[in-house]
Amino acid sequence: MFRRLLTLYIGRRWRTFCGLEREEFVELATEALEDLGYEYSLEELETTDGERFMLGAGETGDEITVESPVPFTIQTVTAKSNPGVGFALKFFSPEEEREEMTSGACVVDLRDIDNTTRPYIARFVQRMVDLSDHPPWKVTHHVGFRLAFLLRWKIRVLWTYWLGVDQESVSDAA
Repeated sequence: MFRRLLTLYIGRRWRTFCGLEREEFVELATEALEDLGYEYSLEELETTDGERFMLGAGETGDEITVESPVPFTIQTVTAKSNPGVGFALKFFSPEEEREEMTSGACVVDLRDIDNTTRPYIARFVQRMVDLSDHPPWKVTHHVGFRLAFLLRWKIRVLWTYWLGVDQESVSDAA
């Protein structure tokens, strides 16, 4: 029942935080896609004003467009800090320490999810988790998540959702 509700909640777009630097995520994602034999293209994208303000995302992010075996899109932007945390840190910590406390997180956005793409995306996420030296849902190293217990729980639930998706149809087709 919970998985069914989560599937409805996710719909055609899944977006959550990841406990990896954006560059590290892209490196692992491309390695996972190559291991799985997925055809993809990688390009840089400009972040939105909202992402820059709310996430401290910087000017650019990355977009991976998977063409084969099924089409779906992976976007990622850096997540430094929200405006409240960023403002408070300016007064209480030197810049070098601030950079260290707010590094190591990004936002991952998977698009074009449907019943056909879901098992292929699940294979991709499973491979990402296998390749990573720590679970991508582990974000406690980032100062913005240390006291956010419910947000950390939500992040973990969203990541582990993909680990339970049935991948049988992919195994038969691959």
